[in-house]
Amino acid sequence: MKVVATLVILGVLASVAGFGLVRVVEGYMFTRENTEITQKAQLALNRMNREIIELLDIEKAEDDSIALRSRDGLRSFGFDDNRILFSNSNDFTDGDVLAENISALNFQYYSGSSAWDKNDVSKLTLVEISMIIQRSDGTTMPFVSQAAPRNNKIIEFETENPEGTPGANPQIPDFNYKFCMIDSLIVDNGDMQLKEWLWLCIIFMAITGWWVWFKSNKGGTRMNEKGSLLLGLVVTIVVIAALTAAIVPMFTSSTMGQVVQDQGRKAFFLAESGFRFAASSFLKAGDEDKRLEAISNMHGKTYTMKEGSFQLAFETYWFKAKDDFTNDTDISLDVHGRIPSVFQDDEKGWVELGNQGHPFTVKAASGKNLVFTIENPVTVKKGDDIRLASDIKSAGKLSKGESLLLDSDHAWALPDFNGNFVLRNSSDSFAVFNYERLNRATNTLERIRQVDPREEKKNWSVDLNNNTYLVLEPYVRVFSAGIVGNSQREVVYNAPVGWIAGGSMDEFKREIFHETFGDTANWFAGSAHGGHKTVNIDGAKALKITGVEGFSGTLKVGPFDFKVTWTGDGLWNMLALNWVKLRTNLFKSWQDHKGALSYDLQIKVKNDQPYFMAGMGFRMKGVEADENGVYSDLETYGVSFIRQRQRRDRYDGIMIGAPWWRDTGDWTYHDGIAAEFREELKNVLSFNGLDGVGANDSRLDLGSRYGWFDQYQETYIYSDPAMILWQRKGKKFNVLAVKKLADGADNNILGLTNGLSGKDLRLKDWSTLMVRIMEGWELTFEEGTNHDDRFPKRGDILQGENGNNARITGMPVLKSGSWGAGDAEGVLLVSGMEGDSFSAGDKLSIRKGDPNSKYLTVETLGASKVNWIMVYAAAPQSSGTANAQQTDTYRLGNPRSKANWPPDDWADRSPENDFFTLIKWDTLSGVTPVPAEAELAGTIIRTSTILSPDFVDNFDPKDFKEAITILTSSSAGTSTYYDDFAIQLDQKAGTGFLPPIQQ
Repeated sequence: MKVVATLVILGVLASVAGFGLVRVVEGYMFTRENTEITQKAQLALNRMNREIIELLDIEKAEDDSIALRSRDGLRSFGFDDNRILFSNSNDFTDGDVLAENISALNFQYYSGSSAWDKNDVSKLTLVEISMIIQRSDGTTMPFVSQAAPRNNKIIEFETENPEGTPGANPQIPDFNYKFCMIDSLIVDNGDMQLKEWLWLCIIFMAITGWWVWFKSNKGGTRMNEKGSLLLGLVVTIVVIAALTAAIVPMFTSSTMGQVVQDQGRKAFFLAESGFRFAASSFLKAGDEDKRLEAISNMHGKTYTMKEGSFQLAFETYWFKAKDDFTNDTDISLDVHGRIPSVFQDDEKGWVELGNQGHPFTVKAASGKNLVFTIENPVTVKKGDDIRLASDIKSAGKLSKGESLLLDSDHAWALPDFNGNFVLRNSSDSFAVFNYERLNRATNTLERIRQVDPREEKKNWSVDLNNNTYLVLEPYVRVFSAGIVGNSQREVVYNAPVGWIAGGSMDEFKREIFHETFGDTANWFAGSAHGGHKTVNIDGAKALKITGVEGFSGTLKVGPFDFKVTWTGDGLWNMLALNWVKLRTNLFKSWQDHKGALSYDLQIKVKNDQPYFMAGMGFRMKGVEADENGVYSDLETYGVSFIRQRQRRDRYDGIMIGAPWWRDTGDWTYHDGIAAEFREELKNVLSFNGLDGVGANDSRLDLGSRYGWFDQYQETYIYSDPAMILWQRKGKKFNVLAVKKLADGADNNILGLTNGLSGKDLRLKDWSTLMVRIMEGWELTFEEGTNHDDRFPKRGDILQGENGNNARITGMPVLKSGSWGAGDAEGVLLVSGMEGDSFSAGDKLSIRKGDPNSKYLTVETLGASKVNWIMVYAAAPQSSGTANAQQTDTYRLGNPRSKANWPPDDWADRSPENDFFTLIKWDTLSGVTPVPAEAELAGTIIRTSTILSPDFVDNFDPKDFKEAITILTSSSAGTSTYYDDFAIQLDQKAGTGFLPPIQQ
């Protein structure tokens, strides 16, 4: 009976266990094939994903194949004869097998939530890859993957709403696919999961073993049988258990592999998050210095997240002078992050300093110590840009998509991928270009494009010449390592740094250019009117005027050498600033303020003659171009020091050896200054009675004698010296405002003369003439108040209740009331309007402040823009005790080699910034001052006769031809010297990491 029972038990056990083992083996075989197929699919998808992620451009995009170009060259994938083929060319059919037993392969291309049009690769946001693999049992397994390109420089894309308006927030499509997962394998017919069968076998064997043992021992009394059946049963149980235990790891190993792979993916995404964090932190840091400081602060730092961490490191191709260096060759540089590995001791290259190229040798490059030895001594100031550059060996034209050959001694210092650059002394100095790759074997920049997408859409070209050289824009390599568990993934981002398109109105930076005239490289010297040269005088370099001429024929002026015929009289010298090559870019500032251009200018003047006309022209442009592009005249504002001269000769008759003099005629102007100025000034500037004295008056300035028997002699008298604001409009000069520097009652009204009178009076050496021109739309306001001692100032962003905003470009000028009392009334200038225009009654806050704090109420907003002009003067030496009053003559000195500035806003004046006297005009003609209280009254000239161009989105930079000039007149012009020309303006500072190439 026991034998029968045992056999029955063994039979049942064998049936159950056998059934389970069969299912286990079937499951194992099924899982093994699934694992093999999944691994095969994963390898194929990973390879295609990586190539698509790193693509730079797409050569061909089909439903079942794709050909692309990456930083490593051409790549292509495609479906052919149940295989996926891969090739290092644009024809996948001659390539290698990437995967076999494929039923289908499909690529879908997206731009946002819409299908990509297969034209502009920068609009491609996602590629969906789907493939179907055949199983051995005739069934198939589908796989889907998505790849978002990282290196195709996605800047923006639009989706359209039903009304046809570009959508504000384009979205990547929301895909929802089921993926094959190894760790949750399900049997087809809905039976229990395989793991449950394993546990059932173990439990059943344990119960059976206990029952047999119990029956064999019956209450603990040993049976007389030998126990052979029990032993066989135990052995059977052990064998089945061992088999079961051996099978279980086969299933858990695939799960562990998936966990490791998942950690790798998370590490990659953390690395990408690190780059986005770095880019965001850089953009939000503030001005340029703070952004560089942010790079230094992030370098080498680990940031811990909930499920991992990322670590950042930086290599910057963006250097600034560490200290002031005067006539030195060894220049130490500030390094933010770490020194790029290409910089090694004794390497030779090229840099741009002060808008000129210079050969250099790397003297030291270790740690944070980077020193360049410049071939010739240079003078730089702490914080000056040191830009990497290269001479160009290509000649002729550079066109879209072409390559650029560089000097082999210079190319090594440039980054491998994705650099932005400008071409100095080319036919388009405005344009910023990008190269895809530096081919170090041939020293060639490959596949050049324009960064501005509007220009890139055109078949552009630029002329190069023997003087053209390349200057690299700021550039950074970001090394971001994602860490999850034991997995680490580092991604390198090669990112140029530049203006972010559509940057916030809050992001502005003050740009300043200070010219000390070591040379005239920053001026249109080749097309100047009249002669000039740089000389040493009074211990430093200066610009000397060597020739003055009348205007005749065609004159080339300013940006792009636009041609003009100026028919006015007088002797002139005109030298135009080449602002196109400077950081103080007039077009960029005008564009950033949406059609309003404001800037400050200053220059120091020396003239040792008793008469003179010296100063600056601004807002200059040509008018009425003919069919050949030659303008019929110039329009300009000007600000000048001026003193006129009149001449009358006297006759000496010989009478018994005793000379006597008599007049030969009337006094006539004899100074080389245009006649229209004389007419405008004759009733304003006096000759202090000298035009009525006799020929023998000792106050006359005596000139040359001529004649043989009868002697004649030139005599001269001089007007009051003055500062004038003037304009040329409609082929005529007009004096707008006059301020005397001296008159019969005071020989030194502003402290800008030597204090003498008549023929002995001279302009004080190196007196400073400064002008501030502000352009915008006038906004009158009432109910102006402050909150926590804060009130609107120039540079603030005013914001309406619906989010519309504009920047204050002309400081608030009060005509009554005060901010403190909450009843301030006045006017200010705004520009860069975003959103709906302000309306009467709108209550405005200051952006970045409390939106509930309203600072003023709008009364009116002008429909047209206007200029506000303020003129200042200064001397090299201090005068009295500086104070917060700007219109008096107590002030700090503004010595040579310095370019100090008055405060931007009237409310910020103090003894510490009291370098200038703000001119309160004596007389005005044809203009009106901005209404103001007390000290400001009569100091701000309002005029709209000459304005910057009207703003349009697609304005061609080549059509923006505003010129700034040094203007000298009079026959004493050749005794005139200039130094310390300076300009300052505001430009968008929304600089950030532009689209990178990822490694």
